[in-house]
Amino acid sequence: MDFISKSTFYVMFGISLLMVLFFFGSTIYGIQKANTKPVETIILAIAGILICTGSYLSYQVMNSGDNYVYGCGILGLTWLATILMVIIGFLVFVPVHWQ
Repeated sequence: MDFISKSTFYVMFGISLLMVLFFFGSTIYGIQKANTKPVETIILAIAGILICTGSYLSYQVMNSGDNYVYGCGILGLTWLATILMVIIGFLVFVPVHWQ
C-alpha cells in the first residue's frame, strides 16, 4: 500500500508541475499575442498560481509526516478547484460565440 500511495503522489505531483508549466506558458504566450484578451491571461495566471499553491501544500504535508494519501487528496482538490475556476472564469468573463 505504501508503494502505491507514493507512486500515485509522485505521478500526481508531476502532472501538477506540467499543468503549472502549461498555465504559465499560456500566460506568457497570451501576453505576447496582440489579439488575446487580457482576461484570458489573468485567468490562466490565477490557475497557475492555484496549482503552485496546492503543489506546495501537498509537498509540505508529505515532507512533514510521509502522509502520501493526504497529499494526493490535496492535489486532487487543487485540480478540481482549478478546473472549476477556469471554466467559471471563462464562462463569466469571456464572451462565448456560438457558430
